Amino acid sequence: MTTKDAMTDVEKVTPSPLATAAVAVGRAVARASLWTAKKFAYAYRSVDPDVQRHLVHGPLVGFGLLLPSSKTIEAKPDDGYRPLVFVHGMGGDPTNFYAMRGFFSAVGRRRSYAVDLSRCVDLCAMAEVVAAFVREVRAVNGLAADERVDIVAHSQGGLATRYALLDPAFASLVGTAVTMGTPHAGTHAARFSGTAQGRDLRPDAEAILRLRSQLPWTCPVRLVCFWSRNDLLVLPAEAAFVEGAEAVECAGATHLSYLLDPQCWQAVWDRLQLDRASAAVVP
Repeated sequence: MTTKDAMTDVEKVTPSPLATAAVAVGRAVARASLWTAKKFAYAYRSVDPDVQRHLVHGPLVGFGLLLPSSKTIEAKPDDGYRPLVFVHGMGGDPTNFYAMRGFFSAVGRRRSYAVDLSRCVDLCAMAEVVAAFVREVRAVNGLAADERVDIVAHSQGGLATRYALLDPAFASLVGTAVTMGTPHAGTHAARFSGTAQGRDLRPDAEAILRLRSQLPWTCPVRLVCFWSRNDLLVLPAEAAFVEGAEAVECAGATHLSYLLDPQCWQAVWDRLQLDRASAAVVP
C-alpha cells in the first residue's frame, strides 16, 4: 500500500457518535466552568470588602478543629493571674480560641480554659454550661472563696455569660468579663436564622429583653465590650456595647477578626492588665 493510499484510508475514518458527543460535552463543561469562574470572581469583587474578609476568616477560624485539643478541665500551675475562661458563640467551638490562647500563654497567662457550648440548644442552656464550667475551673484549681475568674467571650458567648451573671452567686465568682462582637441588644442579622439560638439573638427575643434588667450596667463584675463598625453580623454596630460598661472600638475588625487578629488580642490583654493593676493598688 502506498503512502497516498494509507492517507486516503485515514481520511475516510470518521469519529463515532459517542466520541463526537463526548467532545461536545467536554467543550460545554469547559465553557460552563469558565463562565462560573468569571461569575464567581465578579460576585466576590462586587460584595463589600468586610464581607470578603469575613469569608476569608471563616476557614481560618475553623482550622483549629484540625488541631489536637482536650476538653478535660485540669488544674494548672498558678501563673500569677486569675484563671481565664474563653466562651465561644453560636456555631463556634472551643478551638476557635486556639491562636488567641496561644498568644496569652506566650505573654504569661497560661492558666486558661475554653468551654464547649456546641450541644446547647438555646441561650439559657449555654448560660448553665458556662456557670458549671467556671465553678469546675475554680474547684480543680483550689481557688479561695474570694478569688475570681476572668471571662473572654465572643459573639453569643457574651450573652451566655451575661445570662449566667443574672445569678448573684455566680457573679461573685467573676472578676472581669470581656465580650467581643457580642450583640448585647440583639442583632437584625439574626432574622436569617431559624434555630433557637438564632432566635435568641433577635432584638425582641425574650432573652434579650430579660438582659435589659442589668442595664445600665450595675453588676459588680467589670464588663468590657469590644465592638467594631465593620462587624456585619452585629446590626446595628452599637448593639455590641451597653450603657454603663466599658466600650472599646476595634477599628476595622470583622466579626471573626477578634479571634484572629493579634492587635485585638493585645487590646484584650491590655484591658485585663488594667484590671490586674487596679486590684494591686493598696488603699
